[in-house]
Amino acid sequence: MLELKNVHKTFFPNSINERVALADINLELDDGDFVTVIGSNGAGKSTVLNTVAGKISPDTGTVNIAGRNVTRLKDFKRAKYVGRVFQDPMAGTAPDLTIEQNMALAERRGMSRGLAFGITKAKRRRFADELEPLDSLSAELAAPPEHWVAPDGEPISSHPSTLLAREAQPHLVSSSWNKFDAQALISHLGREALHASRDRNFKNAWIKDPDTGETQPKLYRVGSKSLARCQYVALTHAQHAAVLVLDIDVPSHQAGGKIEHVNPEVYAMLERWARLEKAPAWIGVNPLSGKCQLIWLIDPVYAAAGMSSPNMRLLAATTEEMTRVFGADQAFSHRLSRWPLH
Repeated sequence: MLELKNVHKTFFPNSINERVALADINLELDDGDFVTVIGSNGAGKSTVLNTVAGKISPDTGTVNIAGRNVTRLKDFKRAKYVGRVFQDPMAGTAPDLTIEQNMALAERRGMSRGLAFGITKAKRRRFADELEPLDSLSAELAAPPEHWVAPDGEPISSHPSTLLAREAQPHLVSSSWNKFDAQALISHLGREALHASRDRNFKNAWIKDPDTGETQPKLYRVGSKSLARCQYVALTHAQHAAVLVLDIDVPSHQAGGKIEHVNPEVYAMLERWARLEKAPAWIGVNPLSGKCQLIWLIDPVYAAAGMSSPNMRLLAATTEEMTRVFGADQAFSHRLSRWPLH
């Protein structure tokens, strides 16, 4: 029923961030097979599931479902053959619809649709009958028996279906930077020099050109000791941006400098984004106040000198909307961010 043949997938090929996620993966599953994929973080579990579901296209190899080659079939078209349940209940469902409305949509998955009532009395009774066993199971699922618990203490739950793809839940974990992280960030920024400031006295981040009298940003060569001594850096430029930066000026009044010390509402939002695999690449936490700075690495966008561009305007609009969502500092006028490598 499901067959993966010689599947390869490499992320960020030919770059410092190159990572081979899948190497010559071969898998055959028949009708009725139940398989659990186990592996550490980064082992490729989610990549395999996303490849089967059509979210990711393999570099080489084929994906066959029910005897059909669906390797290049888009995920929304592949939904006719693949059922998927996400770890996050908000993913893969319509949150503004009721449970029975979601069930009615799922029932028509892969089938032609016309204009008709989505829920009939017969469907409503059938859905109620199918959901009734969950009432008695809910207490058991809340406190699983000992033999349902993995060695690391996490509950093991299963939901039989024709084909099930289930993602492991990501977690926000505090960690320090190393030289490889530093090299990856510098390589991604793609800059030879950066506008920077030694401290919060941002007036000193500008110098006057003795020839023209114009004020110019004070630049530091990337990799220099002078830049390493700077606390603040302009990570974006009007003509080139490879990151999206938010300054979360909401204190938690918790000292410590770890992710769990940020404001609880901000933490809850970041945890949700992490479950959706949209977490920032870097979260810097103020060790005294719990304020934080978020940095997403994005595909670079450009504009000609002295000009704007559609992509730059889109980045500005996205930053403005994310500022609203996260409650970030709207008066982030100096645009000098905490330098992660300080």
